[in-house]
Amino acid sequence: MTFNPWQPIATEIAGPNNGKVVLRRRTYGDSKLGNTGTIFLVPGMEGSGESCVHLVEQVLLHAVEAGLAYHLDLIDYSAERCGQFDELARAVNALMRTQLALRASTVKVNSAILWAQSFGNLLALAAASLGDLQFSNAVLVSPFTNLPPWTLVPAVAATTITPTPLYRATIGPIARYLFGPAGDQPEHAFFAAMKRADAPTVHRRIAWLKGADFSSLFVRNKLETTVFLGTQDRLIDLQKQRNFFSELPYICGSYRFAEIAGSGHVVLPSNVVARAAKDIYLNLFKN
Repeated sequence: MTFNPWQPIATEIAGPNNGKVVLRRRTYGDSKLGNTGTIFLVPGMEGSGESCVHLVEQVLLHAVEAGLAYHLDLIDYSAERCGQFDELARAVNALMRTQLALRASTVKVNSAILWAQSFGNLLALAAASLGDLQFSNAVLVSPFTNLPPWTLVPAVAATTITPTPLYRATIGPIARYLFGPAGDQPEHAFFAAMKRADAPTVHRRIAWLKGADFSSLFVRNKLETTVFLGTQDRLIDLQKQRNFFSELPYICGSYRFAEIAGSGHVVLPSNVVARAAKDIYLNLFKN
C-alpha cells in the first residue's frame, strides 16, 4: 500500500555539525472531519523509523476503517550529533512540547499518543520526564531497562574498532539474528536503515547504554501505558525484562503488560505484524 510522503513539520538542533531532530508527519484518514488524533512515534536506534513505522501504519489502517483520522508524527533523530543521551532527550522534549502546544490550541480532546520502539522507549520517557508533555496514553514496544553484557559489550567493542565500510558489510546477518526473526521479511527496510548508519554514530548511541540502568524511567512514568515484548527477542535478557515489565502493573497501576507471539526485538514477519497491529488497535481504541 502506498502512503502519503512524509512532511517535515519542525526541526530542533541536536548537537554540533548540523545535528538535528526532525518531526515528520503523515496523515491517515480525513483530517477535515474534526478532532484528528496524533501518534508521536520515537523509533529504535536507527532513528529514522524503519524499526516501527510499518507496525504503526497497520494499526492506523484499522483506525481509518473505523472512521478515525490520525497524524503520525515521527521523531526522526537519525541526524542527531549529541554528545550525551540527556542532550538528545532535551531536544526531543523541545520538539514534542512545541507540537503538543500547537495541538492544544486546535483540538478539544487530548488524543495524543506516545509510541516508542526499543531504544526509543528510553528516549521518549526521558523526554517526557522533563515535563510539559501531555499525552493520553503510551505504547512501548520492545522496551528494556538495560542490555545484557553478551550483546552490549561486543557491540561497543566492535563499533569502536570497525571502520564504517566493514560495519556496513557485516551488519546485515548480525542484525537479522539480533533483531529477528525476520520471517518472510529478510530484506525489510529496517535492515537497510541499519546498513546506512555509520559505525561512529552507532557506537556513540550504544555507549550511552553501557553500565546504565533505566528502570527508574519506567517506574516514574504515570501515563496509561501498554508494554509489548516479543516472545523471541534475542537482543535483551528476555526473562529479566519479562519479569520487570510484568510486575510493573502491580507497582504502578498505570501499566498493562502483553507479549507478541513470534516476534523478536523488531516486529518483522508479516503475519506477526498483522496480528500485533490488531491487538494494539484494540488496546488503544477499543478499551
